[in-house]
Amino acid sequence: IPIVPLYKSAPRKVVERDYDVAMELLLELMQKDRAYGNDAGREGLLKVFELLGNDPRVGDYRRRMAKLLY
Repeated sequence: IPIVPLYKSAPRKVVERDYDVAMELLLELMQKDRAYGNDAGREGLLKVFELLGNDPRVGDYRRRMAKLLY
């Protein structure tokens, strides 16, 4: 998927409460272009993590995000 559709699709998936797909799209955005939209992939993931709170998926996606960062 090209970058702009990734960037536009992720928030739509959050609104639809399809959090797994949203987080996958944001991870893919980070992987393809970290700098896009002032680090929109990472910032978007952090917002979804905050929204999900103690949801068990957050730990998994945090680890995956960390792998891309470091």
